[in-house]
Amino acid sequence: EGQGKSMREEVLDAQTKLAEMETELKKRGMAVSSYQERIVMMEQVLASSKAEAKRLAKERSIVENLIAERKAALALHAQLVAAARQSEASLNATQERLDQLRAHLGGIDFQYAD
Repeated sequence: EGQGKSMREEVLDAQTKLAEMETELKKRGMAVSSYQERIVMMEQVLASSKAEAKRLAKERSIVENLIAERKAALALHAQLVAAARQSEASLNATQERLDQLRAHLGGIDFQYAD
């Protein structure tokens, strides 16, 4: 009977060990399931982030093109301002010359005698 009791103890120990292993297996299965859910969520976040990055890259390109257009417009404006100032200076010089010629003409006597 001494051997029978030790056999019963071994069976109980084996059953206890089996129950512990089944519990551990369930825990690990739940952990795996949790990790899989997290992976799915992270993949969704990654896909969303990629789409956002693509949209932001397009916006950046649009903004960079707009900046280049504005710089070109400013450069053209600066050229136009310089040309206008040069034209104004030329006009002022021409007006002064015209005034000088009018003054000279004013001093000439146009009365001719035959």
